[in-house]
Order: sequence, then C-alpha cells, then structure tokens
Amino acid sequence: MLQQQIKQKRWHTAEKWIWLFLPIGLLMGVLLGRHLIFDFVQLYFPPCVFYTVTHFYCPGCGNTRTVLALLHGHPLQALHNNAAFCYLLVVLLLLYLQKVLRCFGKPVQLLPKGNWFPIVSVCICMAYCLIRNFIPWMQPLPV
Repeated sequence: MLQQQIKQKRWHTAEKWIWLFLPIGLLMGVLLGRHLIFDFVQLYFPPCVFYTVTHFYCPGCGNTRTVLALLHGHPLQALHNNAAFCYLLVVLLLLYLQKVLRCFGKPVQLLPKGNWFPIVSVCICMAYCLIRNFIPWMQPLPV
C-alpha cells in the first residue's frame, strides 16, 4: 500500500513536468522542421473537394493556410483565413493552462463551466463558416 502511494506521488510529480514541457518540445520540433512542413503541404495537400464541387467554403477551408500563416508569424493573416480555427486554438490554449495550473496545485477556472459553453462555441463557429461564404472580405485569402 505504501509503495503504491509512493508510485502515485512520483507520477504526480512527473505529470506536472510532462504537461509543462510537452508544448515546448512540440513547438521546438515544429520550428526546426518548418521548412519540411511547408514543402510537404505544398506538394501533397489536395484542394478542398467540397469547395471544388460546390464553390462554397467548408468549415475546414483555410485551416492549412491558417497554420502556415501562424508558422510564418502572421497572426492577422491566420485570423483572416479561418477565424473559427484561431478561436479553437485560443480555447485549447486556455484548457492547457487550466490543466498545467491544476497540476501545480493552483486550480483556476479560465473557461466557463457547464454545457452551454461548448454548445455556444460550436454554434458561433458554424455560423461563421456559413456567413463567410456570402461576405467576400471574410473568405480565405487565395493560395
């Protein structure tokens, strides 16, 4: 029983540092492999089938350009390509910060609790994805 408690305490200590350094390692890997990512995207990513057939932007249209703009350090261009994706990144960042702070013993609620927040978020993102098909300045930038 005592050994199990010791293992659990060790895991809790290790979990804190894993959650803290995981994004730093991922970010370093992405920044070091940026040129490989750009080449891969330009060579192997097909155009959107939904847009090719219907000439309407799907919810995912602009995501690749958003990620590439963020990797190039152009946040406003990324926001223009797909604001819903940028919103999702902010929500994921806040969830990550909540998790790290909770692991270090400081439970902070950065996002509202309850079922209404995810539902409202999905509705806003879907409304944005529909509206941007009809307002030209909201459409993704051409490739």
